[in-house]
Amino acid sequence: MTFLNSCILLGRYRDVTIIDDRVSCLILVVNDNNGDITIPVFIGTEVANQILKRCNPHDLIGIKGKIDADENGLIIKTIKITFLSTQKRAD
Repeated sequence: MTFLNSCILLGRYRDVTIIDDRVSCLILVVNDNNGDITIPVFIGTEVANQILKRCNPHDLIGIKGKIDADENGLIIKTIKITFLSTQKRAD
């Protein structure tokens, strides 16, 4: 299915917050001419656990998503995540 309201984001992974066993929130940082912009992106918790295992803060991630709305305003829901530059997580 093709979405007319799709978006593509390229940014650095900052953090993941697990909300419940189905939904989590990925914090993505993108840079523009005025500095960093922090964007919350909703992802599945299964994917969030993979990110926590595979990624270090500031790793580059690409996101294809769709723009939606809830009672708090506009939100981005992930359709696909691509790990563009990840190094083995240091534990």
